[in-house]
Amino acid sequence: MEFKRVSYMVGCFVFALVGLFKEATRGEDVLHKSKEYSAIYNFGDSNSDTGTFSAAFTMVYPPNGESFPRNHLPTRNCDGRLIIDFISKNKQNILYHQVVDTGQVGSNYSNIKIMKLYDTK
Repeated sequence: MEFKRVSYMVGCFVFALVGLFKEATRGEDVLHKSKEYSAIYNFGDSNSDTGTFSAAFTMVYPPNGESFPRNHLPTRNCDGRLIIDFISKNKQNILYHQVVDTGQVGSNYSNIKIMKLYDTK
């Protein structure tokens, strides 16, 4: 059993090393190349929420879990910062909120507070 685990880890390491070597030999500076993105998509699973991680693993230390005023983020189930908030603050110094289509088709149904904000008939 131990041999299988060690051989699996070595295989993963070799696979990652080959991938890095292949990228390094392309002739481009891919590690330091700046990319511009026009949007950030967060699908809101438990890995991006602030509450589930500390319940499943250990306590989350600052700056993770810092609180915002409750009235500042009325569309979230938590009042702490999410990973996407840190990413967006470093990029454009703005906060991203849930995406809701104002038309007749589609909205963010994963947010349980959606019924308070919009009339869902």
